[in-house]
Amino acid sequence: MSTTPLSPDIAGRIQTLRKKLKDGKLDGMLIVDRFNTRYISGFAGTASQILILRESAHFITDARYTQRAQTGQSANFEVHESRQGAAAKLLRKLLRKSGAKKIAFEGEISFGQYHDYAEAFAGVKLVEQSAMLQKMRWLKDAYEIDAIRRACKITDAVFSRLVTELKAGISEREIYNRINFLGTDLGAEGPSFPAIIASGPNSSKPHYVPGDRRLEAGDFLTIDMGVSVRGYCSDMTRTVVIGKASDEQRRVYECVRKAEDCAFKALAVDKRGQEIDEEARRVLRTQNLEDRYPHGLGHGVGLEIHENPYMNKTCSTKLKAGMIITVEPGVYIPGWGGVRVEDTALLTENGPERLTESTRELVEIG
Repeated sequence: MSTTPLSPDIAGRIQTLRKKLKDGKLDGMLIVDRFNTRYISGFAGTASQILILRESAHFITDARYTQRAQTGQSANFEVHESRQGAAAKLLRKLLRKSGAKKIAFEGEISFGQYHDYAEAFAGVKLVEQSAMLQKMRWLKDAYEIDAIRRACKITDAVFSRLVTELKAGISEREIYNRINFLGTDLGAEGPSFPAIIASGPNSSKPHYVPGDRRLEAGDFLTIDMGVSVRGYCSDMTRTVVIGKASDEQRRVYECVRKAEDCAFKALAVDKRGQEIDEEARRVLRTQNLEDRYPHGLGHGVGLEIHENPYMNKTCSTKLKAGMIITVEPGVYIPGWGGVRVEDTALLTENGPERLTESTRELVEIG
């Protein structure tokens, strides 16, 4: 029987945040980023602000979500309904009542938001602390790991179905739409990001937007996709060939696949992101392909499809057990095509676990 919790440990997350605030001699934190508010409360709506204080926790939303918040957030928060534009006044009232003198905030807010909060928080020092919640989100708990694992299994199932349907003549956009349908049909909430479907010469563009080009024999087809389960993302890329692969296509593909494999095997607790990135580059160098690899090796995955840490040439962050990250080397040759192979991985004390399991052998369609 599974021991995975049916809901996130919100009380535990609030407790951890309060300890970090106390250690930083801060009286509380204002949270407005929608991914951070979801992480600290479990609320998935589009209107929420959260004020965590030493002795109380306040959830602010508008009339669209009040009933939902009172049902779902009442166990851990005092829920307040506030009309648009009136939240700052409510926050000022709560702060004055608490006697708070120093409040953390996220640096990603707009200048207008900062101006409103600074005015509402007159007499309270605002301290930028974006990294505090980000670092909490780096390490996934059992609930988060289970959600991402489920999302990865659905992604594998989508790919398995899709390769039986691919053929010359269908368009990138048709494949894009089919992926979205299959994901929800198999149990996902929806895509975790707009899928990248890049065929032929378009596959040399790492973040290409699918268009009307139709598959032709001899094309590389790069499929970068993921789904969302309970708000958590999966991310996987596979590159296939329409028809029979040429010798040059096999050479480039095998080099990228080997780079992904070597980087994946190098994942380990306390290694730095730049060390793992270098493992992929070392392999690409053997085939004189490193100069066709313009991006970093991977990134964290969670409530957002791109999260810290980012594994690239400059990443000095040490990897920790509980991180979920992607490994995605690629080679892109303008006018010819490109290859990317990507998996989502869970880092454990015993090494990495591959959460996306679709074949990494070169698939020839038809």
